[in-house]
Amino acid sequence: MMTHNKAVLLYHDSNTELKVGDRIKVKKLFGHKLATVVYVPGQSKFHKDFGDDNWVIQYDNEKYDVRFLPFYPDYEQHIPKKYVFVSRGGRELEVSSDEKIE
Repeated sequence: MMTHNKAVLLYHDSNTELKVGDRIKVKKLFGHKLATVVYVPGQSKFHKDFGDDNWVIQYDNEKYDVRFLPFYPDYEQHIPKKYVFVSRGGRELEVSSDEKIE
């Protein structure tokens, strides 16, 4: 696995590291949505569409609803509190380095 960024992202107010395959709950104004982390710089093979400055989630039941979230390890170590860790998952949904994003 190629690593371009050695920095670690943590969930808000915790020491739990954000990892590819994590199941998360994204808090919304009215309720929440479930999603899976599919790309994290330094853990995933480099993807030219995502680069080294985004971590990426895919919402459940919405295959083409992929969200790019900024990754600034020099400024922030914790992700925003609206992203809540639910469980550790596998890497089945990880985006491959040559996969085209629509």
